[in-house]
Amino acid sequence: MKQQTSIAEIETDEYTCPLCGHECKEIAENDSKLIEATEWLDNELRITEKYTSDFSEDVRKLKEAHSKIDEKIRGVWKQIKTIEEKFISSKALVSKREKVNYAKARIALYAEMSSSGIFETVDGDIEELKEKIARLEEKIKGFDVDKKMSKAESFLSNNMNRLSLTLDFEEEYRPIDLNFGLTDGSFDIYQHQKSNENIHLYEMGSGANWVSCHIALFLSFLRFFATQDNSPMPLVMFFDQPSQVYFPQGNDKDEITQADLIAVNKMYKTIFDEINSIGEDTGILPQIIIVDHVDGKNLECKEEFERYIRCNWRNDTGLI
Repeated sequence: MKQQTSIAEIETDEYTCPLCGHECKEIAENDSKLIEATEWLDNELRITEKYTSDFSEDVRKLKEAHSKIDEKIRGVWKQIKTIEEKFISSKALVSKREKVNYAKARIALYAEMSSSGIFETVDGDIEELKEKIARLEEKIKGFDVDKKMSKAESFLSNNMNRLSLTLDFEEEYRPIDLNFGLTDGSFDIYQHQKSNENIHLYEMGSGANWVSCHIALFLSFLRFFATQDNSPMPLVMFFDQPSQVYFPQGNDKDEITQADLIAVNKMYKTIFDEINSIGEDTGILPQIIIVDHVDGKNLECKEEFERYIRCNWRNDTGLI
């Protein structure tokens, strides 16, 4: 390091500005500080030279111990692999649930071993995994996953846009053209504008747009799963205070506008109508659980709203 920096040694102790001719004392002061710091560093480095030779034997022993531990880990890993191959091919894994749990454990093991650097030199395992991946990809092709995901993406977008007609959105985003990124793996919800611009949810301004987007998307997921044969998804959905953006808790009732009441009425009517429609179209009625502080007395759909109320946690009674 010293040889590399010797070419830039300080050659003067006086500096003048090339424009105004005034003396620049700050640069000379910085030079002095730099020389002082360099001398201090040189002295410290001279001290550390004494310890380098003293610890060399300890370093050698530690490296030797590390090598032995590494060999043991590799040996145990080979044993685990042998046991895995015998176990996975046996008849012990009879149920799909056991196979799923085993697969999860195996993934966790691979992740842990990979992060510890065990696989860095195990070229044989990597090649074997590549072959397995190739075989699995061939099997996956037979399920038309890409085609099914594309259909699901189109279904969700179409249903979101149908529901958006009865939800509250700012005028600048109309006509609504909501999309959900499923095939690209982004899982982003965004509005496609006429100007061919995609506006993502976090860019869509007000809380009214956000809550309307979420309700449209999640209700669309409910409908999608209800239409699938033997769907494993539980058709239960929980909403926490969806009306809060219109009725912030603690606000004076006089501050609530007619526009807010209309928006909340649209929200609940859309939820009620869509759930009932799913039940009529599929024969499966999803369950919606909503925790909210709006009582529904000022809504147009108050009769239906009151019919669905299961408990009123007010007047010294509480959920918790």
